[in-house]
Amino acid sequence: MVININCRWVCKHYGCQKASTLKKNCGIRKNQAVLPSGCNMQVLVSYSQVMGSYVVKTAKLEHNHPVGENELELYASQRRPTAELRGTAETS
Repeated sequence: MVININCRWVCKHYGCQKASTLKKNCGIRKNQAVLPSGCNMQVLVSYSQVMGSYVVKTAKLEHNHPVGENELELYASQRRPTAELRGTAETS
């Protein structure tokens, strides 16, 4: 029996914007941030039964945008209220 195990990691900015997001005033939700910006960074790892180990098939490590801690802080996923603020938030 042949078992294929592949894992692919890509940048948050991997790929290109969908055509519908490029048009103005085409949807209900306006001013939504779109992450894909044509970045090709990706790593593809697969398991080789012949070798009995994982093999890196593709490693494109170049980004087309700045990368670092300062940029990471700008993502919405990183902006969460502190425990102190969550405790003081009003709930209805």
